[in-house]
Amino acid sequence: MKIALWFFVLVLAGCAMAPPPQAYAREVKRKPQSSGVIALHQPSTPGDRALADSMMKSNCGGSAVKVLDEGEVDIGEHAEGEAHKEKGQKEEKWFGIIPVKDEKPDQNKTSTNTTKLKEWQIVYECSSKA
Repeated sequence: MKIALWFFVLVLAGCAMAPPPQAYAREVKRKPQSSGVIALHQPSTPGDRALADSMMKSNCGGSAVKVLDEGEVDIGEHAEGEAHKEKGQKEEKWFGIIPVKDEKPDQNKTSTNTTKLKEWQIVYECSSKA
């Protein structure tokens, strides 16, 4: 019992000491001192948005940042597939007094699951109004 309690305390302490996730934002497109597009993971965190804001301000220098559009964008697909072979069946049926063999061949079965990959994109421009 004491070992289980110590194990629980160690796991709890380890979780409390885990580093927070790092903020993520990347530049998709950038025109220096003019405009750009920033992408964030879905779902994004407040740290992600703060990093995106600092990247936009850095590109615009002293100019104000004007967000033109932001929203979810499809960036690709992730497909997972599975294939297996089903063994054919052999049956013997009787047609009156004559045996009839019915053989079904082996079958290849496949299945695919496709998921759309999405990210949040922010389209902005640098405006001369501060």
